[in-house]
Amino acid sequence: MEFTVKLTVSIKVEAGWPDVNEIVGDVDQIGNEMKQALMELLTPALQQDYLSQDGVERNLAHSIPKSDQPCEHRDFRRAGTRERSLKTPFGTVNIVLQQLRCKACGKFVTPFFDVLGLKQWDRLSQLTQRQVLGIVTETSYRRTEGIFQSLGQTFSRMAIHSLVTKRDWDFTEDPSPAVTHLMVDGTGYHGIDGNRKDLRVVIGVNSTGTTCFTQCYVGKDWSVIAEDLKQRKLVPRQVTVDGEPGIDAVAEALKAPEQRCQVHFTRDLGYTLWKDGVTKAGRDRLTEQAQGLLAVEVPLYDTEPVRPADRQYVEARIDKRIEELRLLAEEIRGKGYLRAATYIEGAVDKLFTRLRLWIETGLICPATTNRIEQVMGQIARRIKHIHAKWGDVGLEKMVKVLLKKVVEPLAWAKFWVRELGGTNCLQLKLLECKVDYA
Repeated sequence: MEFTVKLTVSIKVEAGWPDVNEIVGDVDQIGNEMKQALMELLTPALQQDYLSQDGVERNLAHSIPKSDQPCEHRDFRRAGTRERSLKTPFGTVNIVLQQLRCKACGKFVTPFFDVLGLKQWDRLSQLTQRQVLGIVTETSYRRTEGIFQSLGQTFSRMAIHSLVTKRDWDFTEDPSPAVTHLMVDGTGYHGIDGNRKDLRVVIGVNSTGTTCFTQCYVGKDWSVIAEDLKQRKLVPRQVTVDGEPGIDAVAEALKAPEQRCQVHFTRDLGYTLWKDGVTKAGRDRLTEQAQGLLAVEVPLYDTEPVRPADRQYVEARIDKRIEELRLLAEEIRGKGYLRAATYIEGAVDKLFTRLRLWIETGLICPATTNRIEQVMGQIARRIKHIHAKWGDVGLEKMVKVLLKKVVEPLAWAKFWVRELGGTNCLQLKLLECKVDYA
Protein backbone atom coordinates (compact mmCIF):
# COMPACT_ATOMS: atom_id res chain seq x y z
CA MET A 1 0.00 0.00 0.00
CA GLU A 2 1.17 3.50 -0.81
CA PHE A 3 -0.70 6.76 -0.44
CA THR A 4 0.01 10.47 -0.05
CA VAL A 5 -1.16 12.80 2.71
CA LYS A 6 -1.38 16.53 1.96
CA LEU A 7 -1.02 19.01 4.81
CA THR A 8 -1.68 22.69 4.10
CA VAL A 9 -0.02 25.36 6.23
CA SER A 10 -1.21 28.95 6.14
CA ILE A 11 1.54 31.54 6.68
CA LYS A 12 0.60 35.13 7.36
CA VAL A 13 3.14 37.88 8.04
CA GLU A 14 1.75 40.98 9.76
CA ALA A 15 3.28 44.45 9.58
CA GLY A 16 6.91 44.29 10.59
CA TRP A 17 9.54 41.60 10.22
CA PRO A 18 9.88 38.38 12.30
CA ASP A 19 13.30 37.55 13.73
CA VAL A 20 14.84 34.10 13.55
CA ASN A 21 13.80 33.15 17.11
CA GLU A 22 10.15 33.84 16.34
CA ILE A 23 10.41 31.80 13.14
CA VAL A 24 11.99 28.86 15.00
CA GLY A 25 9.31 28.96 17.71
CA ASP A 26 6.40 29.08 15.26
CA VAL A 27 7.87 26.33 13.07
CA ASP A 28 8.34 24.14 16.15
CA GLN A 29 4.75 24.68 17.25
CA ILE A 30 3.24 24.02 13.82
CA GLY A 31 5.53 21.01 13.48
CA ASN A 32 3.96 19.36 16.53
CA GLU A 33 0.48 20.14 15.22
CA MET A 34 1.38 18.59 11.85
CA LYS A 35 2.71 15.46 13.57
CA GLN A 36 -0.50 15.09 15.57
CA ALA A 37 -2.64 15.56 12.45
CA LEU A 38 -0.56 13.04 10.49
CA MET A 39 -0.82 10.51 13.32
CA GLU A 40 -4.60 10.90 13.51
CA LEU A 41 -4.90 10.46 9.73
CA LEU A 42 -2.44 7.62 9.39
CA THR A 43 -3.82 5.13 11.92
CA PRO A 44 -7.39 4.98 10.47
CA ALA A 45 -6.00 4.73 6.93
CA LEU A 46 -3.81 1.78 7.89
CA GLN A 47 -6.74 0.06 9.60
CA GLN A 48 -9.00 0.48 6.58
CA ASP A 49 -6.34 -0.93 4.30
CA TYR A 50 -5.87 -3.85 6.66
CA LEU A 51 -9.62 -4.57 6.76
CA SER A 52 -9.90 -4.37 2.99
CA GLN A 53 -7.92 -7.58 2.59
CA ASP A 54 -9.85 -10.79 1.95
CA GLY A 55 -10.69 -12.80 5.05
CA VAL A 56 -8.96 -10.39 7.40
CA GLU A 57 -12.00 -10.00 9.66
CA ARG A 58 -12.04 -13.73 10.22
CA ASN A 59 -8.32 -13.67 11.01
CA LEU A 60 -8.85 -10.81 13.43
CA ALA A 61 -11.59 -12.77 15.14
CA HIS A 62 -9.30 -15.76 15.59
CA SER A 63 -6.57 -13.50 17.01
CA ILE A 64 -8.81 -12.28 19.86
CA PRO A 65 -7.61 -13.84 23.15
CA LYS A 66 -9.98 -16.39 24.66
CA SER A 67 -10.34 -14.24 27.77
CA ASP A 68 -11.75 -11.44 25.58
CA GLN A 69 -14.03 -13.60 23.44
CA PRO A 70 -17.67 -12.72 24.15
CA CYS A 71 -18.97 -16.23 23.46
CA GLU A 72 -18.10 -19.41 21.59
CA HIS A 73 -19.05 -17.92 18.22
CA ARG A 74 -16.43 -16.34 15.97
CA ASP A 75 -18.67 -14.44 13.60
CA PHE A 76 -18.04 -10.70 13.77
CA ARG A 77 -18.96 -7.65 11.77
CA ARG A 78 -17.68 -4.09 11.76
CA ALA A 79 -19.40 -1.94 14.35
CA GLY A 80 -18.17 1.62 14.34
CA THR A 81 -15.09 3.00 16.05
CA ARG A 82 -13.79 4.07 19.44
CA GLU A 83 -11.20 6.65 20.35
CA ARG A 84 -8.10 6.27 22.46
CA SER A 85 -6.04 9.25 23.56
CA LEU A 86 -2.31 8.65 23.53
CA LYS A 87 0.35 11.00 24.86
CA THR A 88 3.29 11.27 22.49
CA PRO A 89 6.48 13.39 22.49
CA PHE A 90 4.71 15.86 20.18
CA GLY A 91 1.41 16.08 22.10
CA THR A 92 -1.77 14.16 22.80
CA VAL A 93 -3.18 12.26 19.83
CA ASN A 94 -6.68 10.82 19.52
CA ILE A 95 -6.40 7.46 17.75
CA VAL A 96 -9.56 6.05 16.15
CA LEU A 97 -9.80 2.26 16.45
CA GLN A 98 -12.14 0.06 14.42
CA GLN A 99 -14.46 -2.12 16.51
CA LEU A 100 -15.98 -5.52 15.75
CA ARG A 101 -19.25 -6.86 17.15
CA CYS A 102 -20.20 -10.47 17.73
CA LYS A 103 -23.28 -11.39 15.70
CA ALA A 104 -24.33 -13.92 18.32
CA CYS A 105 -24.14 -12.07 21.63
CA GLY A 106 -23.61 -8.48 20.47
CA LYS A 107 -20.46 -7.80 22.49
CA PHE A 108 -17.97 -5.28 21.11
CA VAL A 109 -14.27 -6.10 20.79
CA THR A 110 -11.33 -3.98 19.59
CA PRO A 111 -8.68 -6.28 18.09
CA PHE A 112 -6.62 -3.37 16.78
CA PHE A 113 -5.20 -2.86 20.25
CA ASP A 114 -2.98 -5.87 19.56
CA VAL A 115 -2.48 -5.10 15.86
CA LEU A 116 -1.15 -1.61 16.64
CA GLY A 117 0.75 -2.73 19.74
CA LEU A 118 -1.39 -0.71 22.16
CA LYS A 119 -1.77 -1.91 25.71
CA GLN A 120 -5.32 -1.91 27.01
CA TRP A 121 -4.93 0.81 29.65
CA ASP A 122 -1.70 2.47 28.53
CA ARG A 123 -2.06 6.17 27.71
CA LEU A 124 1.63 6.88 27.11
CA SER A 125 3.53 5.90 23.99
CA GLN A 126 6.82 4.07 24.48
CA LEU A 127 8.76 7.12 23.28
CA THR A 128 6.97 9.25 25.86
CA GLN A 129 7.73 6.72 28.60
CA ARG A 130 11.42 6.87 27.71
CA GLN A 131 11.28 10.67 27.78
CA VAL A 132 9.55 10.74 31.18
CA LEU A 133 11.97 8.25 32.74
CA GLY A 134 14.95 10.17 31.41
CA ILE A 135 13.76 13.29 33.25
CA VAL A 136 12.35 11.80 36.47
CA THR A 137 15.66 10.07 37.30
CA GLU A 138 17.31 13.50 37.36
CA THR A 139 14.72 15.53 39.26
CA SER A 140 11.60 15.21 41.40
CA TYR A 141 8.11 14.16 40.32
CA ARG A 142 6.87 17.70 40.87
CA ARG A 143 9.56 19.27 38.69
CA THR A 144 9.08 16.61 36.02
CA GLU A 145 5.42 17.59 35.89
CA GLY A 146 6.43 21.23 35.53
CA ILE A 147 8.91 20.49 32.74
CA PHE A 148 6.24 18.78 30.65
CA GLN A 149 3.77 21.57 31.36
CA SER A 150 6.31 24.05 29.98
CA LEU A 151 6.43 21.88 26.84
CA GLY A 152 2.67 22.08 26.48
CA GLN A 153 1.91 18.58 27.78
CA THR A 154 -0.08 17.63 30.84
CA PHE A 155 1.31 14.88 33.08
CA SER A 156 0.13 14.58 36.65
CA ARG A 157 2.58 13.57 39.34
CA MET A 158 0.41 10.53 40.02
CA ALA A 159 0.69 9.41 36.37
CA ILE A 160 4.49 9.82 36.44
CA HIS A 161 4.72 7.99 39.76
CA SER A 162 2.55 5.15 38.42
CA LEU A 163 4.78 4.82 35.36
CA VAL A 164 7.83 4.31 37.59
CA THR A 165 6.32 2.10 40.30
CA LYS A 166 3.56 0.02 38.71
CA ARG A 167 5.47 -1.34 35.75
CA ASP A 168 7.93 -4.18 36.18
CA TRP A 169 11.12 -2.67 34.81
CA ASP A 170 13.04 -5.86 34.26
CA PHE A 171 16.28 -4.87 32.56
CA THR A 172 18.22 -7.92 33.71
CA GLU A 173 19.85 -10.10 31.10
CA ASP A 174 21.95 -13.21 31.71
CA PRO A 175 25.23 -11.71 32.97
CA SER A 176 27.08 -14.91 33.88
CA PRO A 177 29.30 -15.20 30.77
CA ALA A 178 30.58 -11.62 30.93
CA VAL A 179 31.14 -10.59 34.57
CA THR A 180 34.77 -10.81 35.68
CA HIS A 181 34.52 -8.87 38.92
CA LEU A 182 31.81 -7.42 41.14
CA MET A 183 31.62 -4.28 43.26
CA VAL A 184 29.11 -4.03 46.08
CA ASP A 185 28.13 -1.10 48.28
CA GLY A 186 25.25 0.17 50.35
CA THR A 187 23.67 3.31 51.75
CA GLY A 188 20.82 4.22 54.03
CA TYR A 189 17.55 5.97 53.26
CA HIS A 190 14.48 7.14 55.14
CA GLY A 191 11.32 5.14 54.52
CA ILE A 192 7.86 6.70 54.43
CA ASP A 193 7.30 5.22 57.91
CA GLY A 194 10.17 7.35 59.24
CA ASN A 195 12.54 4.43 59.85
CA ARG A 196 16.03 4.19 58.40
CA LYS A 197 16.48 1.36 55.92
CA ASP A 198 19.27 -0.01 53.75
CA LEU A 199 19.75 0.11 50.00
CA ARG A 200 22.39 -2.21 48.55
CA VAL A 201 23.78 -2.02 45.01
CA VAL A 202 25.80 -4.53 42.98
CA ILE A 203 27.53 -3.78 39.69
CA GLY A 204 29.39 -6.26 37.50
CA VAL A 205 32.28 -5.37 35.20
CA ASN A 206 33.64 -7.40 32.29
CA SER A 207 37.23 -7.94 31.20
CA THR A 208 37.24 -4.75 29.10
CA GLY A 209 36.23 -2.60 32.08
CA THR A 210 32.64 -2.06 30.90
CA THR A 211 29.78 -2.34 33.36
CA CYS A 212 27.58 -5.20 32.17
CA PHE A 213 25.41 -5.97 35.22
CA THR A 214 23.53 -3.87 37.79
CA GLN A 215 21.18 -4.86 40.55
CA CYS A 216 19.74 -3.20 43.65
CA TYR A 217 18.19 -4.56 46.83
CA VAL A 218 15.96 -2.70 49.27
CA GLY A 219 15.85 -3.69 52.93
CA LYS A 220 17.71 -6.98 52.46
CA ASP A 221 20.65 -8.39 54.39
CA TRP A 222 23.93 -9.17 52.68
CA SER A 223 23.34 -12.91 53.23
CA VAL A 224 20.07 -12.73 51.25
CA ILE A 225 21.78 -10.72 48.51
CA ALA A 226 24.63 -13.22 48.35
CA GLU A 227 22.19 -16.08 47.85
CA ASP A 228 20.39 -14.20 45.09
CA LEU A 229 23.65 -13.51 43.26
CA LYS A 230 24.60 -17.16 43.63
CA GLN A 231 21.32 -18.23 42.02
CA ARG A 232 22.06 -15.91 39.09
CA LYS A 233 25.13 -18.09 38.45
CA LEU A 234 27.60 -15.23 38.59
CA VAL A 235 31.22 -16.37 38.50
CA PRO A 236 33.37 -13.30 39.26
CA ARG A 237 37.11 -13.58 39.67
CA GLN A 238 37.10 -10.88 42.37
CA VAL A 239 34.61 -9.07 44.62
CA THR A 240 35.64 -5.55 45.67
CA VAL A 241 34.11 -4.30 48.94
CA ASP A 242 34.52 -1.43 51.38
CA GLY A 243 34.55 -3.55 54.53
CA GLU A 244 30.96 -2.92 55.67
CA PRO A 245 29.89 -5.48 58.33
CA GLY A 246 28.31 -8.54 56.75
CA ILE A 247 29.44 -7.71 53.22
CA ASP A 248 31.92 -10.59 53.23
CA ALA A 249 28.97 -12.94 52.67
CA VAL A 250 28.88 -11.98 48.99
CA ALA A 251 32.41 -13.18 48.24
CA GLU A 252 31.93 -16.28 50.38
CA ALA A 253 28.70 -17.29 48.61
CA LEU A 254 30.23 -16.79 45.15
CA LYS A 255 33.50 -18.46 46.21
CA ALA A 256 35.44 -15.51 44.85
CA PRO A 257 38.49 -13.76 46.42
CA GLU A 258 37.70 -10.50 48.19
CA GLN A 259 39.56 -7.25 47.59
CA ARG A 260 39.26 -4.73 50.42
CA CYS A 261 39.10 -1.16 49.11
CA GLN A 262 42.45 0.47 49.93
CA VAL A 263 40.93 3.96 50.20
CA HIS A 264 38.35 2.79 52.74
CA PHE A 265 41.05 0.89 54.62
CA THR A 266 43.12 3.98 55.44
CA ARG A 267 40.04 6.14 56.11
CA ASP A 268 38.42 3.59 58.44
CA LEU A 269 41.75 2.99 60.17
CA GLY A 270 41.78 6.66 61.15
CA TYR A 271 38.26 6.26 62.59
CA THR A 272 39.23 3.21 64.69
CA LEU A 273 42.27 5.09 65.98
CA TRP A 274 39.98 7.94 66.99
CA LYS A 275 37.78 5.42 68.83
CA ASP A 276 40.91 4.24 70.64
CA GLY A 277 41.57 7.80 71.79
CA VAL A 278 44.58 8.59 69.59
CA THR A 279 45.33 12.26 69.00
CA LYS A 280 44.94 13.74 65.53
CA ALA A 281 48.69 14.00 65.04
CA GLY A 282 49.09 10.35 66.03
CA ARG A 283 46.23 9.29 63.75
CA ASP A 284 47.71 11.14 60.79
CA ARG A 285 51.11 9.57 61.34
CA LEU A 286 49.81 6.01 61.63
CA THR A 287 47.37 6.24 58.69
CA GLU A 288 50.11 7.74 56.51
CA GLN A 289 52.40 4.91 57.51
CA ALA A 290 49.71 2.32 56.68
CA GLN A 291 48.98 3.98 53.36
CA GLY A 292 52.65 3.83 52.44
CA LEU A 293 52.67 0.08 53.12
CA LEU A 294 49.90 -0.45 50.55
CA ALA A 295 52.26 0.54 47.73
CA VAL A 296 53.83 -2.47 46.02
CA GLU A 297 56.50 -1.92 43.40
CA VAL A 298 55.47 -3.78 40.26
CA PRO A 299 56.91 -3.84 36.71
CA LEU A 300 56.05 -0.91 34.48
CA TYR A 301 53.84 -3.08 32.29
CA ASP A 302 51.22 -3.63 35.07
CA THR A 303 48.40 -3.29 32.54
CA GLU A 304 49.51 -6.54 30.87
CA PRO A 305 49.81 -10.15 32.15
CA VAL A 306 52.82 -10.59 34.43
CA ARG A 307 55.87 -12.18 32.88
CA PRO A 308 57.09 -15.46 34.42
CA ALA A 309 60.45 -13.91 35.21
CA ASP A 310 58.81 -11.21 37.35
CA ARG A 311 56.27 -13.43 39.13
CA GLN A 312 58.55 -14.32 42.06
CA TYR A 313 59.61 -10.70 42.52
CA VAL A 314 56.02 -9.41 42.76
CA GLU A 315 54.97 -12.20 45.13
CA ALA A 316 57.92 -11.41 47.40
CA ARG A 317 56.96 -7.70 47.47
CA ILE A 318 53.38 -8.59 48.41
CA ASP A 319 54.49 -10.91 51.21
CA LYS A 320 56.84 -8.23 52.53
CA ARG A 321 54.05 -5.61 52.68
CA ILE A 322 51.71 -8.02 54.46
CA GLU A 323 54.39 -8.77 57.04
CA GLU A 324 55.07 -5.04 57.57
CA LEU A 325 51.33 -4.39 58.10
CA ARG A 326 51.18 -7.19 60.67
CA LEU A 327 54.16 -5.67 62.49
CA LEU A 328 52.35 -2.31 62.46
CA ALA A 329 49.29 -4.00 64.00
CA GLU A 330 51.48 -5.49 66.74
CA GLU A 331 53.04 -2.10 67.42
CA ILE A 332 49.62 -0.47 67.68
CA ARG A 333 48.32 -3.25 69.93
CA GLY A 334 51.31 -2.78 72.20
CA LYS A 335 50.26 0.86 72.68
CA GLY A 336 46.77 -0.24 73.72
CA TYR A 337 45.00 0.66 70.48
CA LEU A 338 43.06 -2.60 70.32
CA ARG A 339 40.34 -1.59 67.87
CA ALA A 340 42.84 -0.34 65.27
CA ALA A 341 45.08 -3.40 65.67
CA THR A 342 42.15 -5.77 65.24
CA TYR A 343 41.00 -3.83 62.18
CA ILE A 344 44.38 -4.11 60.45
CA GLU A 345 44.68 -7.82 61.26
CA GLY A 346 41.22 -8.52 59.80
CA ALA A 347 41.90 -6.65 56.55
CA VAL A 348 45.56 -7.36 55.80
CA ASP A 349 45.02 -10.60 53.85
CA LYS A 350 42.46 -8.92 51.55
CA LEU A 351 44.35 -5.79 50.59
CA PHE A 352 46.46 -7.29 47.79
CA THR A 353 43.97 -9.72 46.22
CA ARG A 354 44.02 -7.88 42.89
CA LEU A 355 47.80 -8.26 42.60
CA ARG A 356 47.67 -11.99 43.29
CA LEU A 357 44.90 -12.32 40.69
CA TRP A 358 47.04 -10.39 38.21
CA ILE A 359 49.97 -12.73 38.83
CA GLU A 360 47.86 -15.87 38.42
CA THR A 361 45.59 -14.92 35.51
CA GLY A 362 46.76 -11.61 34.03
CA LEU A 363 43.33 -10.12 34.78
CA ILE A 364 43.34 -6.46 35.83
CA CYS A 365 40.85 -5.70 38.62
CA PRO A 366 40.48 -2.53 40.74
CA ALA A 367 42.02 -1.98 44.15
CA THR A 368 39.30 0.48 45.22
CA THR A 369 35.53 0.88 45.03
CA ASN A 370 35.77 4.26 43.28
CA ARG A 371 33.51 3.24 40.40
CA ILE A 372 30.61 2.12 42.53
CA GLU A 373 31.14 5.05 44.92
CA GLN A 374 30.50 7.40 41.99
CA VAL A 375 27.32 5.48 41.20
CA MET A 376 26.20 5.64 44.83
CA GLY A 377 26.77 9.40 44.76
CA GLN A 378 24.34 9.77 41.86
CA ILE A 379 21.82 7.53 43.59
CA ALA A 380 22.15 9.51 46.83
CA ARG A 381 21.56 12.76 44.95
CA ARG A 382 18.23 11.44 43.65
CA ILE A 383 16.94 9.61 46.72
CA LYS A 384 18.28 11.85 49.49
CA HIS A 385 18.68 15.40 48.22
CA ILE A 386 15.78 15.60 45.75
CA HIS A 387 13.29 13.40 47.57
CA ALA A 388 13.85 12.36 51.17
CA LYS A 389 11.33 9.60 52.00
CA TRP A 390 10.57 6.53 49.92
CA GLY A 391 8.43 3.43 49.88
CA ASP A 392 10.30 0.20 49.27
CA VAL A 393 8.70 -0.50 45.88
CA GLY A 394 9.08 3.06 44.58
CA LEU A 395 12.72 3.25 45.62
CA GLU A 396 13.64 -0.10 44.07
CA LYS A 397 12.01 0.76 40.75
CA MET A 398 13.59 4.22 40.65
CA VAL A 399 17.08 2.92 41.41
CA LYS A 400 16.74 0.14 38.82
CA VAL A 401 15.88 2.68 36.12
CA LEU A 402 18.62 5.07 37.25
CA LEU A 403 21.27 2.33 37.29
CA LYS A 404 20.43 1.14 33.82
CA LYS A 405 20.22 4.67 32.36
CA VAL A 406 23.39 6.07 33.99
CA VAL A 407 25.67 3.07 34.44
CA GLU A 408 24.74 1.00 31.37
CA PRO A 409 23.78 3.49 28.63
CA LEU A 410 24.24 0.94 25.84
CA ALA A 411 21.98 -1.58 27.58
CA TRP A 412 19.47 1.22 28.22
CA ALA A 413 19.40 2.03 24.50
CA LYS A 414 19.05 -1.66 23.57
CA PHE A 415 16.16 -2.03 26.02
CA TRP A 416 14.22 0.75 24.30
CA VAL A 417 14.96 -0.63 20.86
CA ARG A 418 13.43 -3.88 22.07
CA GLU A 419 10.48 -2.08 23.71
CA LEU A 420 9.72 0.07 20.69
CA GLY A 421 9.74 -3.04 18.52
CA GLY A 422 8.38 -2.46 15.05
CA THR A 423 8.69 -4.38 11.79
CA ASN A 424 10.35 -1.59 9.75
CA CYS A 425 7.55 -1.94 7.21
CA LEU A 426 6.42 1.70 7.49
CA GLN A 427 8.39 4.40 5.69
CA LEU A 428 7.47 8.08 5.72
CA LYS A 429 9.14 10.45 3.29
CA LEU A 430 8.74 14.18 2.73
CA LEU A 431 8.12 14.53 -0.98
CA GLU A 432 7.71 18.25 -1.43
CA CYS A 433 7.77 21.49 0.49
CA LYS A 434 7.08 24.62 -1.51
CA VAL A 435 5.44 28.00 -1.10
CA ASP A 436 2.26 28.89 -3.02
CA TYR A 437 1.62 32.64 -3.10
CA ALA A 438 -1.75 32.27 -4.82
